[in-house]
Amino acid sequence: MNSNFRNRVRYLRLLVLQLPVVQGLVYATLLVLWAERESLYQVNYMYFQPLIIMSILFGVWGMTMTINLLKDVLDKHSMQGKFLVLQLVLLFAKLQALLTRITVWVGLMPCKPPITPMVYGNLVHNTLMLAEMVLLSFIARKLYKKVLPDLDETPTTPKYIITTISALISEHNNNTCSTNNNDTIKKVENNPNTLDAKQGT
Repeated sequence: MNSNFRNRVRYLRLLVLQLPVVQGLVYATLLVLWAERESLYQVNYMYFQPLIIMSILFGVWGMTMTINLLKDVLDKHSMQGKFLVLQLVLLFAKLQALLTRITVWVGLMPCKPPITPMVYGNLVHNTLMLAEMVLLSFIARKLYKKVLPDLDETPTTPKYIITTISALISEHNNNTCSTNNNDTIKKVENNPNTLDAKQGT
């Protein structure tokens, strides 16, 4: 495995790992601003939104590239569906809150004192989140559900192997190379005249 491929895998890891770090730092900063003065929080909230959106998009893109990298190695584990559910959770939890706030800022939410438009916006956002998470939980249950082994069979000690992405891909490449070598040997055994002709030349 060349260094260029290792660098690409490392960049994908950084794209995925930056998501919780950047999101945590941004929300910690916003909480400090809110604790200092609520008006300061409301003024500066808009300026943090591009950073939040870019972090989410980079994280989702990194997950998508990781899926494409591992789809041949983990084709029996429904990785595309599992990662799709994870991406939808991120989009619904983060970007949907921004859309709700935009509807409040534009003035689409009603204002009926003592209930403010922000209360209506939070109500709509939380209601949608509950419905969406319930739907995604059913999809995730179907994706992660496995057939339990027969208890009547002789129990065997399970082996749990923890490996890395690089190890999985290298193992897949080695299996592919060994398969090609076996096919070549079988062709030579079936056609010995070809080998004799090569030796004669």
